[in-house]
Amino acid sequence: MSSVTQDFLIVMVLGVLIGSSELISRYKDDPVSVLKTIPGNVYLALNAAAAAAALALIRLNGWSFGVDIADTNKLRWAQVLIAGFGAMVVFRSSLFNVRVGNQDVAVGPNTFLQVALGAADSAVDRQRGARRAKLVSSVMERVLFDQASTALPLLCIRLMQNLSPDQVKQVETQAEEIRNSKNLTARGKALALGLILMNNVGIDVLRAAVSSLGEEIATPQESATARLAQKIGFGSKDPDQRRRKSGTPDGSPAVVPPPLVDISVDQPATSTEEGTPAPATAAIISEATQQSPNGTDGSSATTAQEPR
Repeated sequence: MSSVTQDFLIVMVLGVLIGSSELISRYKDDPVSVLKTIPGNVYLALNAAAAAAALALIRLNGWSFGVDIADTNKLRWAQVLIAGFGAMVVFRSSLFNVRVGNQDVAVGPNTFLQVALGAADSAVDRQRGARRAKLVSSVMERVLFDQASTALPLLCIRLMQNLSPDQVKQVETQAEEIRNSKNLTARGKALALGLILMNNVGIDVLRAAVSSLGEEIATPQESATARLAQKIGFGSKDPDQRRRKSGTPDGSPAVVPPPLVDISVDQPATSTEEGTPAPATAAIISEATQQSPNGTDGSSATTAQEPR
């Protein structure tokens, strides 16, 4: 591999690392997820291409940046490093601003990167939205907001050692807004609080904090038997619900009769040599005699009766 190819690979890796750090910083609770999306990879590819274009521009114009051109090795690394890190500045700058409505829109290389960054943000939000809803619903399932609104954020913040003062203040402010909200139910407030904490400390820390506080902030966990009884209606205090679930007038469990026994004989009964009925036939006649002593069963009963 030639030195020129190595130089371009190095600056592209630098561009990818810079773009990755920018994407990761936007998702504190799950930073790696953004790197698994197609728009995220497109954004990284744009950063790599920008770094390679910067190096090509430097080499074409012969910019030495004050380095002695006689020292080729030193000049080479100076150009590589300046292209790798300088592209971050050049391609994130704007040439001029255009007034659109009530806001200024930057026009320049930065516009393309912002479009790719916005697409990556949208893709990550769509992919992670459903999973985050299931996670926070599972963790905050038994949490009571009134008991947890103060203790849970405080514990989550104390469990983290590297939260900045701005993050701490943001969590406290958002928790206070939820506490004062009149448009959310208690369950909605608990879920909103869980999402705020998950965004700042992650799902594992949130789950550990909820588990540590236990029944101080959550309802007691029901046993499997109690949940099953409640599901089928026997744990309900409402007699109408018990009647609907059980199918009986008084709400008691329905009694299922035992299954009927099939005593039919697949093969026809055969007679013995003496002309007496076969054992299987005799058993059927005996049982019919016991059930119908008055001879209501026809020929079988008549056979079983003694002669007058």
